[in-house]
Amino acid sequence: MKNQTCIIVEDEQLAIDLLLSYVEKIPFLSCAGAFPNAIEAYSFLYENSVDIIFVDIDMPGMKGTDFVKSLRRNYKIIFTTACEQSALEAFELNAIDYLTKPIEFNRFIQALNKATLYNISTSENKTNAGKLFIKVDGKIINISLNEILYIQGMQRYTQIFTKNNKYTSLTSLFKLSEHLPKDKFLRVHKSYIINIDNISCIEGNMIKINNETIPISKGKKDQFFKDLDENIDILYL
Repeated sequence: MKNQTCIIVEDEQLAIDLLLSYVEKIPFLSCAGAFPNAIEAYSFLYENSVDIIFVDIDMPGMKGTDFVKSLRRNYKIIFTTACEQSALEAFELNAIDYLTKPIEFNRFIQALNKATLYNISTSENKTNAGKLFIKVDGKIINISLNEILYIQGMQRYTQIFTKNNKYTSLTSLFKLSEHLPKDKFLRVHKSYIINIDNISCIEGNMIKINNETIPISKGKKDQFFKDLDENIDILYL
């Protein structure tokens, strides 16, 4: 996936500064501009292309929701708002997420994860395999979803096993699962989520992935095989 560019449409300078500070912490995200109103942002987008738009719902003049309705192409929209009651209107416009002020960094990361996993139905995004941003040892790590073999949940942390690395995160297995595509990542055990694209073989209650053996729990077995059958073609000989 190519690096992501964004713009910020926000009439409060403090909110702009905060979002810019968050963007600077993400290695694969850059800000192409910050605009105090929708008109200036619209003029910029007329001649420039971006991936993600952070836009305040309640701005003087043209509201953020009206601005989004006026756009001529699809963008990944993340609304910001001081009022949670505005969230319903945001989701009616198919926004990726909404962030309530004051915006916390963890919520910013969650919204960004949703944006990177979301495929807009345009030709340039059809090959987007998806990324996962996680916080590891004070750094934000960008992991390609295709590289993930399986994820193991421990008592107080989670380990993400990829083809070449292992990452340890304090994010819970449940929270990680919320940011993974359900058709590719299946829960096979209370402690394991697997990437079905990297399964070597399944034998009984065990799954082989990259020479590692993952157990299928009794309580998850029926649902796992049902989900597997729905998402891949199994040839029974």
